[in-house]
Amino acid sequence: MVGQKCVLNRWLRGIVAGYIGLSGIARAEVPCIAVIYPQVREPYRAVLEEIMTGIEAGTDWTVERFPVKGSEINKGSGGLDSPSRCRAIIGLGHIGVQIATSFAPQVPVVAGAVLMQPGQDTKIPTVSFVPDSAEMFTRLKHFFPGIKTVTVVYDPAHSAGLVKEASKAAGSLGIRLNALEAHDLREAATLYENLLKNSDPKTDAIWLLRDTSVTGSRTILSLVLEHAWKRKLHIFSSQLSHVKRGVLFSVYPDNKKLGIRLARLAQQCATKACDNHGVMTLRELDTAVNIRTARRLGIYIDKRHDPYADLILPIN
Repeated sequence: MVGQKCVLNRWLRGIVAGYIGLSGIARAEVPCIAVIYPQVREPYRAVLEEIMTGIEAGTDWTVERFPVKGSEINKGSGGLDSPSRCRAIIGLGHIGVQIATSFAPQVPVVAGAVLMQPGQDTKIPTVSFVPDSAEMFTRLKHFFPGIKTVTVVYDPAHSAGLVKEASKAAGSLGIRLNALEAHDLREAATLYENLLKNSDPKTDAIWLLRDTSVTGSRTILSLVLEHAWKRKLHIFSSQLSHVKRGVLFSVYPDNKKLGIRLARLAQQCATKACDNHGVMTLRELDTAVNIRTARRLGIYIDKRHDPYADLILPIN
């Protein structure tokens, strides 16, 4: 009886050992994506966490996290010894992207959670936080079907690539983009003053960029919003905070969907080829609408069914 128990125990141990060995092989065969990201405080930490949740949801590969402390990967964080052991690497934030890029081209690298303009020099496929122009104009036509012309004041040193892309996007939607160059706040103020006097509320809209060189002055923003309110002009913005001040609408990132996009892009680069090596604008967007401004313009917002009413402001 004792002999039989010994044989049985050895047999069970053999099965368990074999199972563990096979599981280890299976795990080893599953490719991985390394994510290099900075250790930051709230609210930025929550943003990165949402993006990484999306990355994990967007792939059936293993996702290994590599937090960066200072300018180096935190070796005590667990995971693999080096991100280079993964099939692809995703860099988040400027520090994460800088470190991730050092592993290219030996390992495919993609970047996200950075504020870069289309046309900026980059060695790796990069999904910027800059909103996609076509997505912006699609929302504008939804709220303002009679739109014919969008005017934007921009600094060519900062936004030339974005404006070039926006001109094509506007044309494809039957909108004319009137782009006015300003090299400082004084020039911008003069252009806005003339623009606010001559715009037609029935056909024209004004687009405010996320560019402090042309919209960074609170005085300029107050001037634009005051005249827009009086003349019932349609003003939309790439800056979320402007909606609280009275802009009709703006957009903000859907961080989880951005993560899903980055995961699929990284997997594609690792298994096939990267279709785009430049800066790509953000299509994964939610919309914030100022309900008071909408009413002023005669726009009815159905909070439950409107596809572009993710956030209604002011809350009270």
